[in-house]
Order: sequence, then structure tokens, then C-alpha cells
Amino acid sequence: MKNNNIIRTLVIIFIYSIFTYSCKNTRTDNVNITTEKLFVDTKFAELYTIKSVYSGDERIKLSSSDSSLMGMILDFKMSENRFYILTFDGFIFSFTKEGELIYRINRKGKGPMEYVNAMSLWPDPDDNYIKIVDRGGKSVLVLDSLGRYLSRWDMDLYAMKLIEYDGLNYVMDGGAANYSKNRLFYNQLFVFDNQFDLKARFLSTNKIMCNIGIGDRLDIIPVEGKVRARVLYNDTVYSINKQNDKIQIIPKYLMDFGKNAIPNKIFKNNSNITLKEFRQICIQKKYIYDIYRYLETKDYIFFSFKQEKKTYLYFYSKIKKKSKIVKDLLIPFEGYKYKRNIKYSDLPYITDGKCFYFIIEPSDYIKEMENIKKNLAEKEWEKFKKENQKYYEFVSGLTLLNNPVIVKRKINSEMFDLIH
Repeated sequence: MKNNNIIRTLVIIFIYSIFTYSCKNTRTDNVNITTEKLFVDTKFAELYTIKSVYSGDERIKLSSSDSSLMGMILDFKMSENRFYILTFDGFIFSFTKEGELIYRINRKGKGPMEYVNAMSLWPDPDDNYIKIVDRGGKSVLVLDSLGRYLSRWDMDLYAMKLIEYDGLNYVMDGGAANYSKNRLFYNQLFVFDNQFDLKARFLSTNKIMCNIGIGDRLDIIPVEGKVRARVLYNDTVYSINKQNDKIQIIPKYLMDFGKNAIPNKIFKNNSNITLKEFRQICIQKKYIYDIYRYLETKDYIFFSFKQEKKTYLYFYSKIKKKSKIVKDLLIPFEGYKYKRNIKYSDLPYITDGKCFYFIIEPSDYIKEMENIKKNLAEKEWEKFKKENQKYYEFVSGLTLLNNPVIVKRKINSEMFDLIH
């Protein structure tokens, strides 16, 4: 294990020297590389009550009129005063923080004011505009506060995600569509100024990574004056810093999976491997894979991952220097509780720096209530309704045709002091 850690540290330093390739002005000399390890081992994973993980559970019902009904959600972002949702069928919705619809638009098409395949969005914090990443059109569409066309930037990238921060646009590329066998490498992170002139590019990829779907799990977020970036099948979280006219990237965190880490030889010796074959190898060898939804605040780090098909939640306290891994959740009510596996809806989409925001479908609430009723005798059920009246009335007011519910939660700091 010790030798493996030494090798992994050397690999990180080597990767850093390669990944800082850029167009111009992207490195500063004598950068101090300090990489903090986040130890991840599922033998320490435990069952937690949801109340020990999160404090508070504020539910925001999105309006469900005929003009606001939405399909499956592709992206979810928020500004100071609004929620923004992009669906797989190309609709963009803007809601107030109270859940009232502001507008619904669909600019799907091939015209200069339309998007071919919208993949993600990024709103201006003050709601002056939103930027839409059009993967199919290899461009960024800019709309005003009411969803009207403002401008379009062509960037010749089949991009996946974009954030705007401190006067720069950070664009994440899935790699597969842009990869060229005639090049030794291609990049996944591109930095543009607000005139969309390319300033830097980082994080190389290769043909094997592209084949197994590197674009599916890309994370890029602003954190405390920096930008963090993480790509699929890479256990490193990078910090991108802007100093005057220079941009630099350093490895900030190393997700240390120990013996369960995916070995580098997989990416070297299996040039024709498919995504299905790759995941089957991960399952058989008990490798940790599909790291997803990396989020970071001043005090906490969160991400999810899989091992042997099972989803886990990882939490790290920067203050206490402690981590917790959740393998199952215990859901407690007054007079009733039940245990369940981690679900997709247990993964937060975004954070405002203090709270984490989840999207939960009405069907999840309705099915939960039906299962509780099924497991209780008639008198127990009547007692449950009285003791959990607020929750019962909330769920009773939902239908399967309603829009999703946005749930706002805080991480419970006391979780890191629990001893099971």
C-alpha cells in the first residue's frame, strides 16, 4: 500500500506537468503543489439516519400549471433569486425561489438564434442573462432575463458544461466527439475570456477514455475564489487559479481509493474496450467507479461513487478533517422508520455555499407514503397521519403530474462526531 501511494503521488506530479499545457500564459514558476488526500474505503461505510446527515428539510414545490410542466431534468442551476432548469427535450424553465414560473422557452433548432442540443446552462448571478451550452451546435447561446436572444459564440467544441467566474468562461468538453487519432492528446477543460478568445486549455484525454464515455461525469464548480474541476476516471480534483493575467492549474485533492482504485493499465492495455466492458471489469474487481456530483463549499466536500453496482455518499469536513461514507439511509418518522438504499434523488445537484439542493419527483413521495400505509395496520396508519400531519398533508397534495420538488438541506456537522 505504501509503495502504491508513492507511485500515485509521483503520477500526480507527472500528470500536473503534462496537464498545464496551454495556449499562452497559463503557468507560474515555483508553484507549490500541496495535494490533500481524501481516503475512501467502503469498509468504513455505515448506515445513517437522514437526520444525522442533514439538518433541516425545506421543500419548495415548483408550480405545475399547463405552461410550466416539465420533462426529465438534464441540468439545474440557481442564481441569487431564481432557479433554472433545462430538460432533455430542450425546454428551459426559470422559477422564483418560491417556485413560481417566470418563463418557459424552447429554442431548439438549427437557426442562428437556436440550439441544436442544449447540454447545460449557466445563469448570471444577478439574472441579467443565461448562457446555454449547445453541444450539437458547438456554440454558446446567450439569452436575456426573459429568455430572449442576445448573442451567440461559436467555439468549435462539442462542450458539456460551462461556468462563468471572475471574468472567464470555463468550458468542459466530453472529449469523445473532439478526439482526433492524429493528435497525441486532446484537452477537456478550456478557458475563454468574455470575448470568447481561448486563454488556456488543460486536462488531456486519450482514445480509450473517450471510448468509455468520459463526458458523462464532468464536474466544474466555483469555490471560495477558485474553480474546481474533476473528470471521469481521474481520481484528482484540480484547482484553477487566476492571478493577474495568468491562469494556473494544480491538483488540490486526491481521492485515495487504495486497493480499490482503477489501475492505470486499464487505460493503456485495452484500446478497444467498451463502456459496458469497462464497468464489468470494475464490478468484478471491486474497483470504485462513477464518481459523480462533486460539490464543495467552504466547510465540506461531497461526491457519490459506486462499488459493485452499489451507490455510496461521501462527506468530508474540512474543519474537522474527518470523512463519513453512507451506504444506506434510515428514514425516521414519528412512530415509524425504514431503511433503504441510496437513490439518485439522494445526490444533491448544486450548493449555494451553505445549503445543498436536491430534486425529488412527486412519485418518490407518493410511493413512500403508499409503502408506509401498506406496512401499518389501520389504527397505526391513523396514528401515523396525526403524528406526521405536516408531512402527510404535503404528500397528499401531490399528484404524479406535478413538477418536481426542490429540497434544501444543510449538512449536519455533528455527523462527523458520531461513532458507530
